[in-house]
Amino acid sequence: MGRGWPDDFDFETDEICQTVFKPFIEEQLEILKEYDGKRKLLSDYVFHKHAHDAAEAVKDTALELELGQRVANNMYYATLLHDLGKPELPPEIWDIDGTPTTEQKSLKRQHVDLGAQKFEETFKDIDHPFKDLALDIIKHHHEAVNGQGHYGLTGDQISRPAKLAAIVEHYDGLTHPRPHQIERGDKFDAPSLFEKIETRYGGHFDEDIYAAFKAIKLNEFNKHQTLILDTEEETPSDKLSL
Repeated sequence: MGRGWPDDFDFETDEICQTVFKPFIEEQLEILKEYDGKRKLLSDYVFHKHAHDAAEAVKDTALELELGQRVANNMYYATLLHDLGKPELPPEIWDIDGTPTTEQKSLKRQHVDLGAQKFEETFKDIDHPFKDLALDIIKHHHEAVNGQGHYGLTGDQISRPAKLAAIVEHYDGLTHPRPHQIERGDKFDAPSLFEKIETRYGGHFDEDIYAAFKAIKLNEFNKHQTLILDTEEETPSDKLSL
């Protein structure tokens, strides 16, 4: 596919999207949910929920970037499939008590290749721009513009949709604390997570797309903090008058 945003079809009205790809997405999300049920969960990092959360955040960021509802919707549905390959791996690999080894991390990253292979084989006889978009995101949601991602691609080799998916997927993964992170006292509020990203993963992400996504999440955080403060400042008489 091209390097730009997917505006040459409309998932919501396209016949192939609705009759071929949408049922496949729904089926794969159910498979992911069943797979989560086989895991010995050591955190709240539940993959079928992560797929929805990442897709929603991608959609919100596309709208923040003023790309329009069509692009936002197309990106949403494609991102739902980004972890298609995870159920192809042993479920116990995801819930390790302690910091994963290099070998364990390498095994987990194989979900990218397995997902791309499964998707390509399933739709080998279909030529459609959604296929290209979804495959791009499945294959490249662990890429980094500085070449330190799964395939070692650099910024000019990564499409804008994949750059956005990589940012959102990475951030959402960080919001789910693992036991060893809790033990060492890591913080998981939005400002702390962005500080961690910029300290540890600086240079990984497209600056403009990252800025738009960060603005959304910090705005959500600030609104939530304001709501907490307003609630705490309520007097008993205020509550009785509601």
